[in-house]
Amino acid sequence: MNLNEMLLLMTVCWSSLFLLWVFIKFQNRNLPTFEEALSIYMESTENLLLITAEQSELLKKRIKILKQERGRLLEDYDDPDRTYH
Repeated sequence: MNLNEMLLLMTVCWSSLFLLWVFIKFQNRNLPTFEEALSIYMESTENLLLITAEQSELLKKRIKILKQERGRLLEDYDDPDRTYH
């Protein structure tokens, strides 16, 4: 074997060892099972629904307050030409 062939063989061996090490690391991760991941997803969905419900209630209150303020401001205008006194 000449030097190029030995270097190629060593490169292939080291790269295959590295890929084997990456594969083993990938297999040994502590990933949740499908059922656990689904329960986590459902829990986060329920939390998000609660948060959006609270936000919609706050927005409805703010809309009601703004409509009342608009009504008070419109009372200061004249009816025929809507000019401010």
